[in-house]
Amino acid sequence: MNAYADITDLPNHVIPPTERYTRKTGRGDLVLFAFAAALISIVAVGTWAFGPVMLGLTALFFVPVMLGIIVMITLG
Repeated sequence: MNAYADITDLPNHVIPPTERYTRKTGRGDLVLFAFAAALISIVAVGTWAFGPVMLGLTALFFVPVMLGIIVMITLG
């Protein structure tokens, strides 16, 4: 094999097999998308109405929540 060998000539253990299917978007995924969109729109409208104070109040709530989620993901 030389540097110009076709990639299909490589042995199977060199190239891992690719997934042949994808998961369909389910109801749970749509609920999460809707929840994320609602949170984004609430923060956007609150910031538009109350200015930077809303961003500060949002950070007071979301920073501890995100830290907790990161810790849970890390712990597995």
